[in-house]
Amino acid sequence: MSPRILFVCRRPPWPLDNGARIRSHRLLEGVARRFDTTLLTMQHHPDSPDGRVDLDELQQALPDVAIEAVDGLGASKRLHQLRSLISTDSWSFGRYRTAAFRRAIAQRARELDVQMVHADDLGAALALPDRSQLPQDCVLVYASHNIESRILDGDARASAGFRRRFAWLDSRKLRREERSVWNRVDLNLAVSEHDLDEIRARTAVPAELCPNGTDPVESASAPPGGATGTLRLLFVGSGSYAPYERGLAWFADAVMPTLRQRHDVVLDVVGRPPHQPSATSDVVHRGYVDDLRPWYEGADAVVVPVFEGSGTRLKLVEAAEHARPIVTTSLGAQGLPLEPDVHYLRAETADEFVRAIDRIADGTGTTDLVDRARRAVQPLLWPRITDELCDRYRTLFDSRAPARP
Repeated sequence: MSPRILFVCRRPPWPLDNGARIRSHRLLEGVARRFDTTLLTMQHHPDSPDGRVDLDELQQALPDVAIEAVDGLGASKRLHQLRSLISTDSWSFGRYRTAAFRRAIAQRARELDVQMVHADDLGAALALPDRSQLPQDCVLVYASHNIESRILDGDARASAGFRRRFAWLDSRKLRREERSVWNRVDLNLAVSEHDLDEIRARTAVPAELCPNGTDPVESASAPPGGATGTLRLLFVGSGSYAPYERGLAWFADAVMPTLRQRHDVVLDVVGRPPHQPSATSDVVHRGYVDDLRPWYEGADAVVVPVFEGSGTRLKLVEAAEHARPIVTTSLGAQGLPLEPDVHYLRAETADEFVRAIDRIADGTGTTDLVDRARRAVQPLLWPRITDELCDRYRTLFDSRAPARP
C-alpha cells in the first residue's frame, strides 16, 4: 500500500494567483502522484484577510487529492491584531494556531494512520499537535516558503509610528516561532541555499533544499523586440505582498519617468494589484490572469525590482523558462543558479535599471543571456523538483517503522 501523507496548509492553494499558492499547489500535485495524499486546510471567512476559496474548484484541479477543511479565521483583522499584543503568538502566523486546527490535524492523522504530516507553511507548522497525538513513527516535515521573520523586519523598516513598533514586536515573535518549529520536526525544507544556511545554523534537525520552480514550456518564442513600437516590460507577482508593493512603487517613481523620455514604454503588472496602484498611464495593473504565457510572449523584458525579503523568486524562473531577458537586483536573483551578466542584467539603482532596459531595447547582447538562463533553470522545473522530493520522502518512509498493513 502506498504511504499516506497528510498535507497541511493554513489556506487552500487556490486560485493560483501568487507564488505561495503556486508552490503549495505544485508540491501537493507532485506528492499526490506518488503517495496517498489528503489535504487538510483552513476555510476562512470571506471578509478575512485570507478570503474564502471555492473548494469545489480546487478539487477539480486536484482530482487525486482528498480535500478536507476546518473552519478558519473570522472577519475581524483588527481584533486579531489587538489580541496578539497581549499574546506570545505572532499575528502574522501565530493566529493560525487555533485549537480547532490542531485537533483536526491530530484527528485526521490518527484516522488515516498517516506516515507523514507535511506542513506547507509556518501557520500550519505552528498548529502541529504533540507527537503523542499522532500515529507512531509519523514523520513531521516543515516546508518553509521563506524565512518569514526577515520579511517582517523589512516591513518594520519601511513603516513608521505604531505600525513600525507592531511589526518589530511581531518579527521577534516570528523569529522565536520559526526556531521552535525548525527544532520540533524531523525534516526542514528550504527554498534557497541562503535560507537553508540559516536553518542549519539554528537546529541540528536535518534540512534540505526544495527550491521554487516553474512549469515546463514546450517552446519559447523570441521577444518581440519592440516590433509594435512599444517597449513592453512585465512584472508578475502579487502587488499586495509588501516587498513587491514597495519595489513596484519605487520603480514607477524612480525608473519609469526616465524610461518614458527614451522609449514608448509600458509596464504590465500581472497579479493582485497593490493596495495603492500607480496612477500613471504607462504602469498598467492587469490583475489575476488565467494564462501567463501570452503576457510573457508579449514582453520585451521581465523586471523584478525587489530590495527586501527572503526565499527565491518563482517569477525569475518563469521568465527564464519563457526565454525573456531579466532585469533584477542581486537580492531578486538570490538563491537561484543565475549570475549577473551571464544569465540576467543586475540593477540596484534607478540609473542601472534604465541602462539595462536601454540595452534590451537596443538588442545588444541579451540573446546569449536568455539562452544561458533557460538552460540554467532546467533543474528547477516542477516535475523534477517534486520527483526529487518524493524520492526523499520514500527514503524517509523506508528508514522508519516497518511497513503497515
